[in-house]
Amino acid sequence: MKKLLILLPITFIALIFACGPKTTEATTETEEAPKEVVEEEERKTDCATFKDSGNEDEAVENYVLYRDMLKAKDYTAAMDYWQKVYVVAPAADGKRRTMFEDGIKLYHNLFTTATTDSEKKGHINKVMSLYDKMEECYGEPGYIAGRKAFDYYYKYSVYQDDEKQAYDLFKQAVDIDGKETKAFVVNPFTASIRSLFLADKISMEEAQTYVNKLLEILKYGPENSDDKASWDIVKGYSPSLLETLEGRKGFYDCNYYNDRYYALYEESPNDCEVIGKVYGFMKWGGCDTENPNFAKVKAAFDAQCKPKVEPSSTGPKTPTCRSYIIEGDYTQAVSCYEGKMNASNDVNKKAEYALFLAKLYYGQLKNYSKSRQYARQAIKLRPNWGEPYVLIGKLYASSGPLCGPGRGFMSQRVVWVAIDKWNKAKSVDPSVSEEANKLIASYRKYMPDIEDLFSRSLTAGQTYTVDCWINEKTIVRAKK
Repeated sequence: MKKLLILLPITFIALIFACGPKTTEATTETEEAPKEVVEEEERKTDCATFKDSGNEDEAVENYVLYRDMLKAKDYTAAMDYWQKVYVVAPAADGKRRTMFEDGIKLYHNLFTTATTDSEKKGHINKVMSLYDKMEECYGEPGYIAGRKAFDYYYKYSVYQDDEKQAYDLFKQAVDIDGKETKAFVVNPFTASIRSLFLADKISMEEAQTYVNKLLEILKYGPENSDDKASWDIVKGYSPSLLETLEGRKGFYDCNYYNDRYYALYEESPNDCEVIGKVYGFMKWGGCDTENPNFAKVKAAFDAQCKPKVEPSSTGPKTPTCRSYIIEGDYTQAVSCYEGKMNASNDVNKKAEYALFLAKLYYGQLKNYSKSRQYARQAIKLRPNWGEPYVLIGKLYASSGPLCGPGRGFMSQRVVWVAIDKWNKAKSVDPSVSEEANKLIASYRKYMPDIEDLFSRSLTAGQTYTVDCWINEKTIVRAKK
């Protein structure tokens, strides 16, 4: 082999790298970091290459050997040869990050097989030092910060110095790369912001700052990247998760609600249900008539859809609970319905008010656990009422981004418990059968396929608990 390398070193080196597999940016589904492909003429480095090694042929031969061993998953032997190359030529041919990518993979394998925390932390430190050297050789500090954050978030979360280590690295990546931030950063950073904010571990101001940056990235990235597949995954996850923050009063401003909801009014300018929804959300976001779009919605609302008011025994008119919703005063609407529910002695009325509250927490305040709490209260009051079960099914079906990466098994499994609720709704209340059947037919195709079940040693009919915020037992089913 060495003779062949002596005869054809340049041609053989070019062939080695030309045949390497191309990869795309990572997704949360695989939890694999991206291995960016860069054209040969674009990559420059001052770090040592094969030519700088003192024995180019031997370095290339060791490179080829360890790469073959790596493909064969002979990690121990691969590590020996990788180290020989890394010492003399960390930049390989000087045009790509191959040595660093492979070293990270090898040390991560050692992490997975280590038996003590001390050993595991040592391997993590080595992975991070390889990222540092990668940056030293090839630059791109935002990309490298994102890679570190990605690994801490998905692979090494238990071994972070503190619970915000990955989050702080994601911030660094976004601060450096701005709207050109890579797709693989967006989903885990979105989840980090939401989790830390809702746990009161970052301020609203900080969360707003980085959510606004994410919104800019989500506008720019999909339109300016060739990696449509990765951005499609992002679009199926991050916006849905960001939407759940609408329930926090003042989190989003008028511009957000204008961008998100005004188009609905343009599509249905004479539909009072749509007009009321858009009007309420824009008011919740602080819009006033200085915003021309809100002025149009308000004019349509006043002319076509303004709610009636109930006369009071003392003379002045008081708004209905529904009018609070339409006026975008959701906290007051909650108080109004709770007051009516607590004051009523009519079991059916109490159940109806409980369901109104459940719908309010689902549609406007984006608080799924609260919504389920009131839906369950409605069921307790009226056990043979199917509509609360239908709503709980919708809550579960909407929880893919909350309980997984937005696609794949971890998100698809929520369909099982959703269908359970819709079947229950039909069984207790035939009047909701048509709606329940439509929902079941619509969502059945989103169940995991048989290969996903097999890869997780699951079989159809087996009992399974969907955790996340749901925490309900169900039956494993495969998509047909």
